[in-house]
Amino acid sequence: MNKQEAKADTGKPRLTLVPRKILTAIARVREYGCKKYGDPENWRQVDK
Repeated sequence: MNKQEAKADTGKPRLTLVPRKILTAIARVREYGCKKYGDPENWRQVDK
């Protein structure tokens, strides 16, 4: 097993700083869209 030289999370955002209510709200919106359109990635097909 190789010894890790540096911590792998350098530069990553600290998601623990985001209030759980916000993440729950996003999940509910995504679940609604998935039920309605059948594809969790359907939002990527919207014209810009």
